[in-house]
Amino acid sequence: MALIANMQRLWVRLLGNHLIVGLVPVLLVAGVLVYTVRSALEQAVLDGHQQVARRAAKEIHHFLNQPIASLKVLAQSMNVVRDPRRRQSLLSQVGLELDAVVEFCFVDTAGTIQATNVLDVHAPLQRGERLPPGYLPHARVLWAAVKREEFYASEVIQHEGQPSLFIGLAVKEGDQVAGALIARFALYEIWHQVDQIRLGDTGRGILLDARGRYIAFPVRQDIYLDAHPEFVPHLSGNGTRQWRDFEGREWIAGFAYIEDWDWTVVVRQEAREAFGLVAMMQQRANWITVASVAGAILLGLVLLRSITRPINRLMHTVRAVQAGEAFALEIPAIKDELWELGQAFTEMNQALEARKADLEAELNFNDRLIEDNPLAIAVVTQQRRTVRVNRAWHQLFDESGAGDWDQTAEGQQLLDWIEHNPKTREADSLEIKHSQGGTRFWNLKVVDLAGALPGHLLLVIDDQTQRKLLELHYGQSEKLASLGEMAAGVAHEIKNPLAIIRHAYELLTQIVPQEVEGRDQALRPLGAAIGRIDERVVNLLDFARPAQETQELVDPTGILRQLVDLEQKHAEHLGIAIEVTLHEVSPVWVNRDMLKDVFLNLISNAFAAMPDGGKLLISAEQQDDWVVIVVGDTGTGIPQEHIRQIFEPFYSTKPPGQGTGLGLAIVHRQIQEIGGRIEVESIPYQGTRFSLYLPTANSERND
Repeated sequence: MALIANMQRLWVRLLGNHLIVGLVPVLLVAGVLVYTVRSALEQAVLDGHQQVARRAAKEIHHFLNQPIASLKVLAQSMNVVRDPRRRQSLLSQVGLELDAVVEFCFVDTAGTIQATNVLDVHAPLQRGERLPPGYLPHARVLWAAVKREEFYASEVIQHEGQPSLFIGLAVKEGDQVAGALIARFALYEIWHQVDQIRLGDTGRGILLDARGRYIAFPVRQDIYLDAHPEFVPHLSGNGTRQWRDFEGREWIAGFAYIEDWDWTVVVRQEAREAFGLVAMMQQRANWITVASVAGAILLGLVLLRSITRPINRLMHTVRAVQAGEAFALEIPAIKDELWELGQAFTEMNQALEARKADLEAELNFNDRLIEDNPLAIAVVTQQRRTVRVNRAWHQLFDESGAGDWDQTAEGQQLLDWIEHNPKTREADSLEIKHSQGGTRFWNLKVVDLAGALPGHLLLVIDDQTQRKLLELHYGQSEKLASLGEMAAGVAHEIKNPLAIIRHAYELLTQIVPQEVEGRDQALRPLGAAIGRIDERVVNLLDFARPAQETQELVDPTGILRQLVDLEQKHAEHLGIAIEVTLHEVSPVWVNRDMLKDVFLNLISNAFAAMPDGGKLLISAEQQDDWVVIVVGDTGTGIPQEHIRQIFEPFYSTKPPGQGTGLGLAIVHRQIQEIGGRIEVESIPYQGTRFSLYLPTANSERND
């Protein structure tokens, strides 16, 4: 009896909820549905207007571009056909094929008509005469565009009572612009196309230019008066619009942009007429909603009692599963929705069991993926508490239990780096001092787990110590190889002067003291050879000597101005003009004397490359965090196959005895040691350009 009483109370509550609460959602759903349908239908009407506007825009675009394409071909053909008679014949023939073009002519740069398709002797365009005054709107703009070989299209104007559009195309003879092909389009056909757009009683088409003026409109008087459409808002691009005019009437419009012309086709109609079908459908939808609500109430009264018992059985089963009991649901015998609901609960329980097994397998897989990963991985809190580390992490810190790594010297260095670099998420070749001596190089990545675990960090370390040691060993090997090449070059450079000294010595032993003149003559090549050996040794020491440690903030433009003043007379003696363009730049952190030697070396090389005179080009400018110094000349240039070798020690393109081959090698080394770079561009017999990129004092390269 108690169960029956409970069932009765449930049935009463469900019935009350169905009548009081269930009715409101139904009405809300019905309202939303009606509103959605109305909005969709109104949008469909607007889209329909826009589609009509787009089709009209394509037709107008085709109507204009087809004859313009023919005119472009004609303008190119006149570059080939230069005989005046043949040009006149060509224009007359093309004029018969272009209905949209009222008249066109070829006008030379002096403004004289050389050929035209107009054969009427009373027409304003006559061969041999100049264009009539006022014939072209904005004639200066047209000729400026023609000289730039650009396509010119005027605004739509009234020409002799006709809506006209002027086109200008460049006509070339060879590579020079010889004149212009000027054509006047009549837009009556466009008027006709726009007049064809009609939707109901109030739907009409309009064509507007870029300034919002009428090009085509049913009321021709507004076009001739150059009136602006006050009842149409400013429209641009493609889209739809709704608005009210000054009389309070609501309008809708779809509009489309005509490519290449900056015109807009507008299809507008009164909203009352356009949305008439929508209003009728909304009224019918309202009646359907009322009927549906009434039917829903009646259906609820019929089905409510039959739903109560199966729902209660399902509720008891769900509670039993929550309590840890086995899933056992009595499914109704009748295969209705309640039977499907019971089946769905059964399948859901099976899917949950399968998903549980899959999750356990996935968790086990992820656990093995982290644990067996060769990268050292750890999850820590913002308070440095260790949550989890993998086997590679233990091996990296040489500790046996989780939570002890942060007590090691390496762990303290790692945590201190993270604390002092809170915004840095990656570090390459991070140097960590090993507790047993030596340095480790780690690639560190820090990931904030705010999305999954707020307040936790994921640390991933890739130990690059062995690779770094191999790189250092390889670099040392390269230095030794370079030293070997340098030694070979020095031996080769010193060998020839030593041979001269030996020969001079042999001559001196054979000269008697009285023959002073012969002795002095033999000593001259000996002194020169000694000087060459001294020069090679000094240059070699400069190349091998490390960069000077005394550095300061230097304005490179100031040094360049001093050097230009010093070298001005020398340049005038050599017949070389110096052009200097120095912009304001940031200071650089460098040794002043070293930078001066670099500039002098490049200037001396430029002078040597211009034995017959030329021009020395020096400039300085700021590019982000770089100061760019350019030293260029108009000399003999460097062959492309030699450019890669000019920075090698002892490589020189000068004749024997005039260069050591160490100047550019020293410049290259010194610029690299201050964090900069040098680039070279050269064209044989035209000149060479050296670009120095110096890091500013504020750049990260100097931090």
